[in-house]
Amino acid sequence: MVLINYDYKRVRVVVQDDPDRLSDPDRRDDPELSMYFPFIHSRGDGNMEMTGIAFESSPDYGLHEFGRDEESINICGYQIFESEIKDIELLTNVIDDYISSQDQKIRKLLDSVRAVIADTILDAEEKISWGMPTWYRKHNLIHFAAQKHHIGLYPGPEAVEHFSDVLDHKGFRYSKGAIQIPYDKVELDLVEMIAEYVNAI
Repeated sequence: MVLINYDYKRVRVVVQDDPDRLSDPDRRDDPELSMYFPFIHSRGDGNMEMTGIAFESSPDYGLHEFGRDEESINICGYQIFESEIKDIELLTNVIDDYISSQDQKIRKLLDSVRAVIADTILDAEEKISWGMPTWYRKHNLIHFAAQKHHIGLYPGPEAVEHFSDVLDHKGFRYSKGAIQIPYDKVELDLVEMIAEYVNAI
């Protein structure tokens, strides 16, 4: 098992049941962690299941506390050592495939934008429409796409008009239904606000 390959990927992991992990409100309620699809529950068979975006944990992280010198990953703020993992499954869909096909330099950024939208529009279907990652609920709510110098965000004309003053202030280019967010100026808080708006209309 080479855990580093799961960096910035959504995974489902089965580990030994740990009441401390299940009851830690600081991690469970941390907005910076909750955006990465945290889902932790006891399976009732002595094991617990964790679903979330995995991050590489450096090998020396927490060794003084844990006294363990082995590879680990971080899921929703929890460090999980390789020896603890009973099963791990990579979760992919068409948006994962889209992101993995992009230039490696921008994949983590695209993953972060996708995570914010997915965590904001919880009950929408993720699919590819017009060649772009799309969130759909009765109709297309929002798209994004990797362009040469920017991320194209497509929340529709009403949302663009609603946020036009903010976009002007930030100096972002936009047109009817489309916003250009330069790769070096991506603001996840703004993406979240736009996603919340389209989720509510």
